Amino acid sequence: MKYHLRKATSGDVQGIAAVHVASWNEHYRGIVDDRLIDERTFEYRVSEWNEAIEDPSRLTYVAEEPRGELLGFASVLVLTAINDGFDSYLGLLYLLSDAKGHGIGRALLRVVAEALITRNCKNMALRVMRKNKARAFYEHLGARLVPEG
Repeated sequence: MKYHLRKATSGDVQGIAAVHVASWNEHYRGIVDDRLIDERTFEYRVSEWNEAIEDPSRLTYVAEEPRGELLGFASVLVLTAINDGFDSYLGLLYLLSDAKGHGIGRALLRVVAEALITRNCKNMALRVMRKNKARAFYEHLGARLVPEG
């Protein structure tokens, strides 16, 4: 699958929102209450991303196929104060189903890590629900479990 990575712009809000909604529907049904998922509509996510994309403490990158369709995105926060020993936080990494298994998630993690290094960040935290299949992906790439609290 051909794709390229780039920093997200305000023009990507609708594509990011669409991937975000599709990913929640695919990954969180059966893990979180369906009402919570159903409340996170496309319009809700567009509104959320219109603000988030302008946040200077947030770095968001997208994976885009040659025709311009977004395949996925990753978004990290640069923390203003070290939190539990971490100076950045991977808040979101979502791909469309068809984009999985092509190295896109790994590539998105790499590009956000490189961007964090330029901001002098030394590490990154993330949270994954225990039943989320993505946990194995992060652990395979070297993430280690930090007990709650």
